[in-house]
Amino acid sequence: MAHTQEVERQAEGIIGEMKEHAVQGAQQAAEKVREGYERIANRAGESYDQARQLVRARPAQSVTAALACGMLIGFVLGLTLASR
Repeated sequence: MAHTQEVERQAEGIIGEMKEHAVQGAQQAAEKVREGYERIANRAGESYDQARQLVRARPAQSVTAALACGMLIGFVLGLTLASR
């Protein structure tokens, strides 16, 4: 009986250590995800700011480019839908 109790205590200790390692791993993974999100959000914000500056610096070319992109997308969608 004493031997069984000792085995139970050892098993509980091992399980506790495993749980602790799992929690630490999950915390580290969550931190990496947060860091990645922050980097992406910062880059997206910088890109948005650059695009705004470009549109302000060259409004006519920006409108022309947007119109051309819209026409191209419409043309491709039209071809795609017509082929069905």
